[in-house]
Amino acid sequence: MMTDFTFILNGYTPKMVREALCVAETDMRPDKLGRQDRKVIAALIQAIDIIRPLDEDGRHGTGALCTGYCGCDF
Repeated sequence: MMTDFTFILNGYTPKMVREALCVAETDMRPDKLGRQDRKVIAALIQAIDIIRPLDEDGRHGTGALCTGYCGCDF
């Protein structure tokens, strides 16, 4: 079920955005990514985790953790 939330993300699912943010956070050299930038990226990841929660093992799974905004087809 794709929701209006994916429209806000220009068609990207919350999973895609979270993964891209995590890669950016990991790949950015500390001297190129300021403290405030790291805080913003971390806050965005946390906001996506509310919309698309992850289990203890870091997986979203199917069904039980779906929120209606997570981008799943359930």
